[in-house]
Amino acid sequence: MMPQYGAPLVVVGAPLVIDNKAFRPSTDADELRTILKHLVDKVKGREG
Repeated sequence: MMPQYGAPLVVVGAPLVIDNKAFRPSTDADELRTILKHLVDKVKGREG
């Protein structure tokens, strides 16, 4: 579906879910949500 939104391919990899203070899964769900929302907004051409 991503080509419909102007992005031929969007890949979200493991580094996004790694804690920024240690090499372990992040437990900060709010920060992850903020990052994912920002990525989706960029893909869809929205600013914000």
